[in-house]
Amino acid sequence: MSDDDKTEVITAQESEDLKGLLDLGKQALITFAEQGESQSKLASQQLQFAEKRLEVEKTAFKFKFTAVIIFIIGLFAIIMGLIFAKDDVNSGLLILSHVVALLSGAFAGWGWQKGQQ
Repeated sequence: MSDDDKTEVITAQESEDLKGLLDLGKQALITFAEQGESQSKLASQQLQFAEKRLEVEKTAFKFKFTAVIIFIIGLFAIIMGLIFAKDDVNSGLLILSHVVALLSGAFAGWGWQKGQQ
């Protein structure tokens, strides 16, 4: 028997069933494509939101860092003024020791908080 002898005859009902399956497959592909497109859009929007949040956090960090540096410089200026201009070494060293203690505590608290996360 050759390949030509093995031909199959497809009935009209089977042809309609296959056409229905093809239509269903096409609709499934369209749905998957739309779903992929919406997921891509969502990921893009999430990325844009994360970038904006990062910019806001960056700006806030710059502001906080500048404020802390100005505060520390001001404190050390007061301490140096007490020690050198007023010749009040005891008061200057007392303030200096308290500032160092506060900074050490803040740094330790920051490290402890990072360890808890």
